[in-house]
Amino acid sequence: MRFSPIQFTFTVISSLVLVPMIAGVAQSQTPPKYSPFGYTFYNESRMGYEAPPVQMLRVGGGKRSADEKLKIGVSLLENKSVKSIKAVKFKAFIFRRKALDEALETIETPVVELDIQALAKRECDILILYADDIPLLAYKPSEEFLLEVAVAEVHYDDGTVWEAKNLPGKIDPSKVR
Repeated sequence: MRFSPIQFTFTVISSLVLVPMIAGVAQSQTPPKYSPFGYTFYNESRMGYEAPPVQMLRVGGGKRSADEKLKIGVSLLENKSVKSIKAVKFKAFIFRRKALDEALETIETPVVELDIQALAKRECDILILYADDIPLLAYKPSEEFLLEVAVAEVHYDDGTVWEAKNLPGKIDPSKVR
């Protein structure tokens, strides 16, 4: 069988383009490291929620290289009280996306020393957790999670302590917008 120059050119170009594409699809891909998960502030629609005197304004995550662990942390806080704060403690709760009333795991930070003047904002770099250290977040087909971060304790410079009670609460349908 003879090819015309146009057919020959098309055949060569197709083999140069399609064979690598098909080979790339056939190669095994490394599975994801984590099940899909999101992270956010503690849900204010939960029952028994009492707004903490410190508000988290920025919760984020990431890593700088493939060798680093995936870090979830808080980087901006606002003191809503008229007293200066000397330390804060956080809790993170992991829920299945389809069952937000049942925490599967709770992670607690140590008390983190920092000074936030009354009614002031403060940039910070507070580690909440490394996702790599949480076996629950390891990849499982069809699993999705949500991680909520809450202020658990606030230590004032006058020695008093504010403490969140009964966390995590169930979602209050009347508060859901």
